[in-house]
Parts: sequence; structure tokens; C-alpha cells
Amino acid sequence: NDIYSRNYNELKKMEFDKDIEDLLNPLAVPGIKGLRCAFLGEEGTDKEKITNDIANYLYRIGKISTNKVRYMNLNTNIEFADDVLYSIQGLQDYLENLDNNDDFSGSAASERRNNKFRMQTLISNSKGRYIIINGTPLEFKKFLACNSKLPYIFDNAVYFKDFEDEKILSIFEKNLPEFHKKFIDDDKRKTFLDYLDRNRKYFPFKNRDLSMFLAGYVSRKSELILPKERYEE
Repeated sequence: NDIYSRNYNELKKMEFDKDIEDLLNPLAVPGIKGLRCAFLGEEGTDKEKITNDIANYLYRIGKISTNKVRYMNLNTNIEFADDVLYSIQGLQDYLENLDNNDDFSGSAASERRNNKFRMQTLISNSKGRYIIINGTPLEFKKFLACNSKLPYIFDNAVYFKDFEDEKILSIFEKNLPEFHKKFIDDDKRKTFLDYLDRNRKYFPFKNRDLSMFLAGYVSRKSELILPKERYEE
């Protein structure tokens, strides 16, 4: 039993490592010399769990010195240590802080200088680091607009979905007007799923809302046609 248990645990660990490696492969150079990417999705889509899983994996293969993720808030001074995985969270707080510093008072001017200094520190010290941004697609889009160099640093993104595509399709079908339900067939379902695969990352709202939005869009059309343009803010 002990031998079986050890073999089973080793097999599960190998399967876990393969899953993490499949996730990391498109994100980093061979050998994972650095990892700078964004985990994007709505609240509750397990972005933080995957961040911790990756920290454990990088620690096991000797890429970082601790399996503890160091969480970073952009509203405080930024200091990097070597061989540590950082997770930048609280983007919304930082963005609100930027918006609130526009009254031209002395304190606001000082905070604007601090924001600029923190951003320059992040940009100039990111090379070779392990940094994951944890936020929503819309937060990330606004964050990249803070500095023209940021898109060249955080140029990889993983989009986390709060429902599987088939679940989105089922919600979509349920919310369709009766008139349009009769037009749903396998070809239409495939078209819908293909559309989701191409465009879901551009929709900054909950996926249940996305399904109802698309169902409402269709209900205003004379036939079942999905919008081909990207949803803009």
C-alpha cells in the first residue's frame, strides 16, 4: 500500500507539473528565466490559486528561492528581491488613486510624483523577474494606459473564465426569445462557441451578463446573427 501510495502521488505530481508547464510554455522563454504576465478574469475565477500553484512549481524546479508569493500593492514603495514570484493586486485601488490626484494641491502633486516613481521602478526593475498581475480585463487595460512602456513588459495574458463556454451557450439559449430558439441548431451553436473563443476576453462583465447581452442583441435582429465587432468600453 505504501508503494502504491507513493507511486500514485508521484503520478499526480507529474500530471500537475504537466498542467503548469502547459500553462507556462506560451508565457516565458525556454527555461523560464523570467515570467511577466497578467492573469485576467472576474472575481472568483481562481487566479490566485493558480498563482500559488505556479509559485510551488517554480520553487520545486529551483527557479525561485521560496514558494511563498509576495503580494505587491502599487500604492506603496516597490522593492524587488531576487528569485521571488510577485503578484500585483489591487489594481482598482491604484487606478482610483490616480484619478483622485487631480486637484492640483501640494499633497496631490507629491502623490503624483510618487506614482510616477513607483511606475518607473516597476518598469526599470522588471527584467528577469517573476511578476504576475492579478486583475480584471478592464482594470488591466486601464493600467497599461498609465505608461507607454508597460505593454512591452506585461505582454502576455491568461484569461480566466467564470463559466465554461458550453455553460455560456446554455444561458444564451435560455434567455433567447421563443421566436429565436427554433433557429438554434448545431451549426449555430458552433458559430456561437467560435465567437466566444475569439472575443470573450474583450467583454469586461460577468459571463452570465454576457450571455444575456448577446441574447438581447439577437432579439433585436430578424435572424440569429452574432456581432462581429469587439465590444468597446
